[in-house]
Amino acid sequence: MPELPEVETIVRQLDRMLRGAVVESVVVRRREVIRHGRSALQRHLKGRRIEGVEREGKRIIIKLSPPAVLVCHLGMTGRLMMVPAREPIDKHEHVCVRLVRRSHELRFRDPRRFGGLWFANGDGMRSALPLRPLGPDALSIRLPVLRAILQRRRQIKALLLDQQAIGGMGNIYCDEALFAARIHPLTLACELTEEQVRSLSRNIRGTLRASIAAGGTTFSDYRGPTGPRELSRNGCECTAAKAKSADDAGRGSNASPLPAAHPASVRTANDSARPAHVCP
Repeated sequence: MPELPEVETIVRQLDRMLRGAVVESVVVRRREVIRHGRSALQRHLKGRRIEGVEREGKRIIIKLSPPAVLVCHLGMTGRLMMVPAREPIDKHEHVCVRLVRRSHELRFRDPRRFGGLWFANGDGMRSALPLRPLGPDALSIRLPVLRAILQRRRQIKALLLDQQAIGGMGNIYCDEALFAARIHPLTLACELTEEQVRSLSRNIRGTLRASIAAGGTTFSDYRGPTGPRELSRNGCECTAAKAKSADDAGRGSNASPLPAAHPASVRTANDSARPAHVCP
């Protein structure tokens, strides 16, 4: 599943490719992937100018003018792709947005259909979208805000994964940030020391920024907007041991063994949300 660094990488690429484009037409091949605003999208998307592409948590936000917004969540297998307009539409490409005087068009592809699109037409309509509110963004959250959130009596990893508490954290990067801060994922958040809170704050931002700089991290067949695998394994120390191939486990992008967490030393601890990987 794409996490914050992957989505941030995609957003930066799409913003460069789509900013200033005007929608010529939209083709919806599976209506159910439009989670909100199906009729409005088909009636009102045409003729709008794309003002920019932004990220909120793990959501992709396409801002339009006259005022409207198209929100995308990629789910497990979703992709927003720029595809040559002349190419045949694949069976898993459910929505195609054609652009005026552009050789490429934007397509939403999602074989498993856990992702989706939400459309709001008109200024101020975005608040009406049936989307759960997000907590402060993990990439920019400040220490005092994080400290206040961590006062809750919840296991630290489960709390970090709660998008309404902190927006954007996913399973891989929770494991990585906690590993770097030397915090066990089942520790109660309210029991962390001040030193641990400060270390976690640094390592949440540091882990995410390092992965964004490397183009993201993926242990699956994820692809970026233009097709090739832009996203690479970038040396995640703890979760590298989750790689499918035993030859790859515990190895970074340069294929050298990771001294901090040998695969044989990684254990799985069950928390209230997702499996947590720890190196005793």
